[in-house]
Amino acid sequence: AGSRVSQQSRRSGAGVGSRPAGAPDSSAMAPPPESGRTPPPLRLRMVSGDFLCARSMEVEWDGGGGVRHFWSSWQEEASGSWYEAEKLLPSSAVDICVRFRAHIVGGKGTKVRAVDRHVGCEWLPPTGVGAGARRPIEEIWLRTGSAEL
Repeated sequence: AGSRVSQQSRRSGAGVGSRPAGAPDSSAMAPPPESGRTPPPLRLRMVSGDFLCARSMEVEWDGGGGVRHFWSSWQEEASGSWYEAEKLLPSSAVDICVRFRAHIVGGKGTKVRAVDRHVGCEWLPPTGVGAGARRPIEEIWLRTGSAEL
């Protein structure tokens, strides 16, 4: 039981998914600019099923003009929970990356590692060689490749 994130908008609940490096996630892609529609704002929500370990959600996005923004539920005093988090992103947000951390008392937190959801949530194999081999970090990318809003 780890963390899960859901994406909701005012108009519809578009899907969320992981993307391999370089592959756009078309299910969460903003409408193309030529459609004349403004994409809806995004509501990202994390709910942890593990109450033995505090969790946080980290969100990084491009707010327009190539400027990257960062938000962490761990640093957000108003959230008040170690097991749930919510962030509302503006409709202009693109190239959104969502990550998670597991926190221990007095520690900075450990990045949550990725699993293969098609194979019983087994850990993805380590990448790298020898002592430098590490399991990949869980990253969920949304609205990739749509910076021309």
